[in-house]
Amino acid sequence: MSIAEQLIPAHPELLSVDEATQLGQDTIAEIYRQHISPGQWTAFGLLGFDRITIDHAENMHYVDRSGRRILDFFGGFGTMALGHNHPRLLDVRRRFQEQQRHELGLTLPSQYVAALSRNLATLAPEGLDRVMLYCTGSEAVEAALKLAERAQGPRRAKIAYAHNSFHGKTIGALSVTDSQFYRGHFEVLPHRHAVPFGDTPALEDQLRRDPGIGVLILETVQGGAGVVLPPPGYLKQVRQLCDRYGVLWIADEVQCGVGRTGRFFAFEHAGVTPDIVTLAKALGGGKTAISAVLATRSTTAPTAAPATHSYTDPRPSAAWAKPAAQRSKRYTSCTTRTS
Repeated sequence: MSIAEQLIPAHPELLSVDEATQLGQDTIAEIYRQHISPGQWTAFGLLGFDRITIDHAENMHYVDRSGRRILDFFGGFGTMALGHNHPRLLDVRRRFQEQQRHELGLTLPSQYVAALSRNLATLAPEGLDRVMLYCTGSEAVEAALKLAERAQGPRRAKIAYAHNSFHGKTIGALSVTDSQFYRGHFEVLPHRHAVPFGDTPALEDQLRRDPGIGVLILETVQGGAGVVLPPPGYLKQVRQLCDRYGVLWIADEVQCGVGRTGRFFAFEHAGVTPDIVTLAKALGGGKTAISAVLATRSTTAPTAAPATHSYTDPRPSAAWAKPAAQRSKRYTSCTTRTS
């Protein structure tokens, strides 16, 4: 063996995309057990999914290797609001690749990040005109919580959240997720108060008794709790209470936003505007991990420094297909039709 062969390690045997496409069921199972999660593969087996290998997906269907079409009732917790592989979305991504466009907007300015941010601000109600892009829903929630805390200051850093809420599994988001199952034995953030969802007297009582509460985070439609709608008039009362007690309201629309309720933002049905909004899931069209935080200028003013919360790689090309598909606020036709 030469000195070069001793110093330079052998090239590892990595799987290519073509090889991955041809993997057999037994090999996939072994990889899951060895490198991903034995428990997850066991769960697949309990559901009978361990016998299914998907070849491709289109519209609202998966198609397995035998050609059987499987209706997708799951939709990735709302990620697939436009269906699988929407043709307009694929067209935009294809043009990005063919033209070798750049997608990162961190080091140098990006016209695509700028355009997507402008489009989101245009779709939003007046006042929500500051946009920050990230990669995941939990990350957007983390950014929103930090943004609100920084705006309110240390004396009003306490957070109110709803019973049965779900906001994510990173530590900050987990701290305002009302689930002992997900929290487990993790040390979550202190200074939190849970209030019943839909109960404005209970919310006002909590805000009155503790003036240190400066932030309220609510899912506009509770997802993890079982698709729980706010009672009529509730969000309008929430807006009034937040104004009365000087509380910043974060509307978490990671699951219910981006047209899933017939309007781009679910809170629009109530005729109100939160101080901060989080979006994700459907924003990436099922093709990229991208999230967004929209906020008012007064909320973002104390955090003008870009390093307060930053990102590396949210890619706007998949989200770009949405305004390409429908360039108006009448978003329902774009988000409820897949062809």
